[in-house]
Amino acid sequence: MGDNTPEWNTTCAIWHETEGPTAPAALDGVPCRLEPDPVLDAPGTSLVWTHRLKVPAGTDLRDGADGGGMPLVAVPDATGTRFEVRFVAVSGRGTAGEHKVARLKRLAPTWPTDFI
Repeated sequence: MGDNTPEWNTTCAIWHETEGPTAPAALDGVPCRLEPDPVLDAPGTSLVWTHRLKVPAGTDLRDGADGGGMPLVAVPDATGTRFEVRFVAVSGRGTAGEHKVARLKRLAPTWPTDFI
């Protein structure tokens, strides 16, 4: 099986669920790949998530699946556009290309911005 490591196209900052967006990020300058990936709910009336984020396998990126506060990421850094982390999974487990994939929901950015 070949190396399916994503090509990182930007960086991000990460806050965990116990931290607020005004606190310093838990991680900053994390290499990542941000891609649009809009998915609607079953009635087709509300966005479940808006983007997909890929990060290196060892990155401490968490989701809100445990019912705690929703973790946040910002792209390209702590001052960039913020996203809620809805779901995190491992892709390519056990291969040279292993990485994490997160589903994100974009929060309202401060306009104008190029970071969407």
